[in-house]
Amino acid sequence: LDLELFQPAAATEPVAVGPGRRPGPTLLHLGRIVPRKRLDLLIEAFRLVLKSEPDARLVVIGRFAYAERYRELLDPSHCPPHVEYRAEVSRHEVPALLGAADVVVQTSENEDFGSTVMEALGCGVPTVVGPTNGTGEYGGVGMYRFRSYEPQAVAETILLAWNDVRASNPVDRKAAIRRTAEQFFSPALIADQVTNLIRATCREA
Repeated sequence: LDLELFQPAAATEPVAVGPGRRPGPTLLHLGRIVPRKRLDLLIEAFRLVLKSEPDARLVVIGRFAYAERYRELLDPSHCPPHVEYRAEVSRHEVPALLGAADVVVQTSENEDFGSTVMEALGCGVPTVVGPTNGTGEYGGVGMYRFRSYEPQAVAETILLAWNDVRASNPVDRKAAIRRTAEQFFSPALIADQVTNLIRATCREA
């Protein structure tokens, strides 16, 4: 992970949404959109999130690959409100997009290693992933794993992450999540680990 590029954004005050109402979370899905990524699951989970947080937003960014009919999930005729879609963004926009999100959600099944999750952690943003997501092994305090690939389980975990965000000091929270990224994804540390592994292998040979 480029730790210089992916850094926590400065904390900002929540935007007011009217008397007696509190702002909802901004959720972000960033990555290629194919059936394995389970956008269908995320959309249904977001529908449930809106029942508790009617001002929540879901930002979906990614290109549709094969399975062209999959894009029907974002058809306004049956997609829940407050869902925004962009087909692509430039690489230099990604850190700001991650920094503007309250929670990054990756509902993929059998994800070996999600780079978006790693980048979100570098930006101090909590992430929600599934039980088969390999990146979940490295998430630390910023990682929330839903128990099953069901809308209710995903929605509950998103709300858990959001409640933790809302209850914590933003500077302290981002710093704690950032430390996880530094611990596991620093290029210098990984290079040292690879070097030590090569040396150990050579000695055994």
